[in-house]
Amino acid sequence: MASDLVDALEYVKRVDDLIRSISNDSWTELHKIMLHAWEFGVRVLVIGNGGNYGNALHFETDWTKGLYFAVGRSINIVTLGSNCLMQSAFENDLGHENALASQVRMFAHESDILLCLSAGGTSENIHRAAVVAKELNLKLIGIFGRKAKERNLSIFDEVLLIESDDVMLIEDVTAMFGHSVKAYIEKIAKKGRKS
Repeated sequence: MASDLVDALEYVKRVDDLIRSISNDSWTELHKIMLHAWEFGVRVLVIGNGGNYGNALHFETDWTKGLYFAVGRSINIVTLGSNCLMQSAFENDLGHENALASQVRMFAHESDILLCLSAGGTSENIHRAAVVAKELNLKLIGIFGRKAKERNLSIFDEVLLIESDDVMLIEDVTAMFGHSVKAYIEKIAKKGRKS
């Protein structure tokens, strides 16, 4: 039992080490982009697969309801693929690899941001959606695991690369990004109220 707890604590240490290894410049820049979206009502479209699809939905919850109740205004964020009927219709008609790209083409406006989440970093459906977003002149952001280096990341305006191949660690760091964005915006908003 005690050794199991040591293993669990070791996992937490690995998450902490991974967060500390991330470029402060990338982390800061992504926070500034999300702050700008919050301040000016820029819409954020977010996509992900598996656990990072869960993170996308978590971001949407924290950045809408969470920010609204904390500071009275939320980020305008939409998780693409969250309408399961539409998602399954796109997958049926166009294939899984094209479903998110089709939704980007259908819903996106030039002033939007597309935030792509992929622990593996090589998901074809995420890549195709990013290509469409670039064609439409959206601001394109990615949060990826190390394997994303196998893809052409030059189409992205900003990339937060998490130097790991461990999906659970990558998803945990991604979730912490979502929480830290909410905390950052809350702090800025509350500081503004006091002045």
